[in-house]
Amino acid sequence: MPIFPKGRGMKEYRMAGFVDRINDKSTILLAMWILVSVSFVSMLTGMFVPDTSSTFLYLLTFFSNLCLFFTALIHCIKFYGIKNTIALFILSWVISNFFETLSIAVGFPFGNYHYTDSLGIKFLNVPIIIMPAYFSMGYISWVITHVLVGQYSRKPEGIQIFFTPFIASFVMVMWDVVMDPIMSTLDKNWIWEEGGSYYGVPVTNYLGWFFVVFIFLQLFAVIISKTYKEAANLSKKKSFWVIPVSGYAIMWLRYILTALIKEINNEIYTSMGLVSVFTMCFVVVLSIVKIIYADKNTASY
Repeated sequence: MPIFPKGRGMKEYRMAGFVDRINDKSTILLAMWILVSVSFVSMLTGMFVPDTSSTFLYLLTFFSNLCLFFTALIHCIKFYGIKNTIALFILSWVISNFFETLSIAVGFPFGNYHYTDSLGIKFLNVPIIIMPAYFSMGYISWVITHVLVGQYSRKPEGIQIFFTPFIASFVMVMWDVVMDPIMSTLDKNWIWEEGGSYYGVPVTNYLGWFFVVFIFLQLFAVIISKTYKEAANLSKKKSFWVIPVSGYAIMWLRYILTALIKEINNEIYTSMGLVSVFTMCFVVVLSIVKIIYADKNTASY
């Protein structure tokens, strides 16, 4: 009797075992938790390590965001499959870059602004780092919306095809409400040509954000309503839903901790920290409560 299955040698057999371990539910959840944890530690390091150079701080922030991106990517693949994940990535990249470039040129839909060189390499006047952020935070906001409305692994149907991206757009814009005044007015990563009434940011920016996010999430909702089949048992795990909420919580903690430790420009930092408590923090707490009390047929294991 052969030691290995018919037609397989030791190398193929070991590879098959490796693939099985990669596809194991516990391994996948552990990988995502590690990414979320590394993102959190990177964020804390950038805040609390003294004498951090601007380059090192940028790399830490980039690495933290990169970990969240891969968390969202893996989560989306396991939830919706590779094809739908690619569809969302392309939609978020193309639509966000198109409207960012358009607004830089003519002022619609965000307002008149331009990026400085602090965010690195640009594509069509938009830093490349911006587009993955649209995907990761857009997807995280999408999943959180599933939790808030108790939808979980069910595909959007009927009016949900509209309301799911509609609510998710609010969840994502909450992040920009606390992020933009710091990233633009204080850090000068981008400059608003005429300033704005909200700590130097025009109100049109937030209307534009909602508009752009809603477009690519609405298109994704239409695709999912036609192609999605209920996810495997992984989506029944409560931790599967806690992971994206944790990613959103990390973004919130970044601003509340900044408000607590910054000694200069304290008015803006404190205001953004306060706003984040009653927007992003509220979403995180409500999501966790919803997951804890989720029905056993949705996310209970």
